Amino acid sequence: MTGILNRIGNNIPADQLFLHLDRNLYHSGDTIRFKAYIRDSQTGVFETKSISLYALLLNSDHVTIDSARFRISYSTASGWLKVPEITPVGDYSILAFTSGR
Repeated sequence: MTGILNRIGNNIPADQLFLHLDRNLYHSGDTIRFKAYIRDSQTGVFETKSISLYALLLNSDHVTIDSARFRISYSTASGWLKVPEITPVGDYSILAFTSGR
């Protein structure tokens, strides 16, 4: 039983990431500004050993439209992604993750 719990524990990501976006709707040429909050997934405490946050703007086909790396300081990071000037109307998503431990 201990072996199973250890394997499950090893597969849980170290960090939980929360993104706060500056608004809900964007147009071509807009800048998406966000603030990220990172907490330890085991303890729930807002702390991390990660030093970098990676953010990707993806279209509905999961193709990367923009990406950037930001420095994590005190379990938070502020960042932005740029919506290109010529971007078709559609559903887009942001994928963000940390550098891990």
